[in-house]
Amino acid sequence: MTEVKIDVDQLAELRRFYDSSWKASLELTIELSRIGRGSAEIVSRRMTERLGNGRMGPSRGDLLACQATDQLASVNRRITFVALPLLLTLRNRVDDQLRELEAVANPNLRRGTNPLFAGLENLLWAGPGSYLTRLIGLWAAGKVGYQGPAYAAATPAVASPVPLNLGGLLARLGTLKDGQVEVLRVGGGTSDRYVVLIRGVASLTGPSPNSMIDAIRGQAFGSSAHSSGVLSAMRKAGIPPGSEVMLVGHSQGGITAMNLAADPRVNAFAGGLGYVRIVDVVAAGSPIDGKRIPAETRLLAMHNLGDVIPALDGRDDRRSVNRLVYTFGRPGALNLAAAHGITSSYAPEARSDRFLNDTQVRSFIGASDMFLRQPVESAQRFSLHRGLEPDPRRAVRLRVLGIGVG
Repeated sequence: MTEVKIDVDQLAELRRFYDSSWKASLELTIELSRIGRGSAEIVSRRMTERLGNGRMGPSRGDLLACQATDQLASVNRRITFVALPLLLTLRNRVDDQLRELEAVANPNLRRGTNPLFAGLENLLWAGPGSYLTRLIGLWAAGKVGYQGPAYAAATPAVASPVPLNLGGLLARLGTLKDGQVEVLRVGGGTSDRYVVLIRGVASLTGPSPNSMIDAIRGQAFGSSAHSSGVLSAMRKAGIPPGSEVMLVGHSQGGITAMNLAADPRVNAFAGGLGYVRIVDVVAAGSPIDGKRIPAETRLLAMHNLGDVIPALDGRDDRRSVNRLVYTFGRPGALNLAAAHGITSSYAPEARSDRFLNDTQVRSFIGASDMFLRQPVESAQRFSLHRGLEPDPRRAVRLRVLGIGVG
C-alpha cells in the first residue's frame, strides 16, 4: 500500500503541474489576444492620421509595429493550437492512471478545479478519457498534414418547418447532432439555390471529422477532413455545379465554411473551375479573422464578446466591404459555455430587435434575399464519417463469397 501511495502522490503532483501550466497558458493566450487587438487598433489609427495629414504611406515605425503585431499573433496561435491541446492531453493521461490507482488504494484525493477554467475546458476540448496513445499521430496530423478523406451518409432529417431567416437557420443548426450537416434547397421552380448548415466541434478526437483536432487543422492550414465531409454532403444532396450557395456554420463550422469559400476548387468566385458559387457565409462564434475569401462572397460574422472562441486566432476582427462583423454581449461573462452556445447565445441574438435593426445586418439580409425570403423545397441531413466511402459493389461480392461484412 505504501508503494501505491507514493505513486499516487507523484502522479497527483504531475497532474497539478500540467493543470497549472494549462491554465497559465490559457490566461496568456487570452491576454495576448487582448494586447494584439489593442496594438492593431493603435497602428491602424496612426496610419489613418498620417494619411489625414497628407503623408504618403506608413512610416518605418508603423511597419515595425505591424511586424511585431503579426509576430504576436503567430505566437498566440502556436500556444492555442499546439501547447494547450498537448498539455490537456497529458493531464488526461495522468487522470487515467490516477483512476487506476484509486481502484487499488482509494486515496482521498482532492483535485479541485476553478469552475471558470473547467467550463472553458469542457467547451474547447470536451471528450472522454485520455488520448495519449493516439496523441502523437493526431497532433502531427493536426499540425502538418491533411486529415481527409471523409464522406457523408444520408440520415433522417428533422420534420419541423424551417423558417428562412437567420435566427431560424441558426436554431435549426442547433438541432444537428455530432458530425451532421444539413442541406436545404430553397426557392421554387428551377431555382438552384441551397443553404448548408454546418455544426461545430463535437469532441477532442471523435469518430466524426468535426473534432477539436480537425478544427485545429482547419483553422491553421485551411483544409481538413471536415471540409472533405461537408463537400461530400453537398454532392450527395444533388447540388448541381454552378448553383448559388449560402454556408451557415457555428464555431468549427464557420472555420470550415470559410475554408470552402476560399477554395478555388469549391467556390467559383475564388478563381479556377469551382464547383458552386458561394454567395454568402454566416459564421457564428468562429475564429476566422485570419481567413480570406473572394470579394464576391459576403460574410456575416457574429461574435459574442463574452465568448473567447472567436478571439483564439489572436487577430483583430477584420472588416471590409464584404465582411460584416456583428458584436454583442459583454466581455468577461462567467458562463463561457452559454456564451459560445448556438442555442443559448447566437440563435436568440439573431432573433433580437437589436440584431434585426442593425444597419449593416439589414443590408446583408437584403442582399441575401434569394436565400432568406424563399420557401424551403427540401431538407436533407447527412452524417459525416472519416475515411473512404464503402463500395457497395465490393460488399455484395464479399457476401456472395460468404465473407461477412460489417
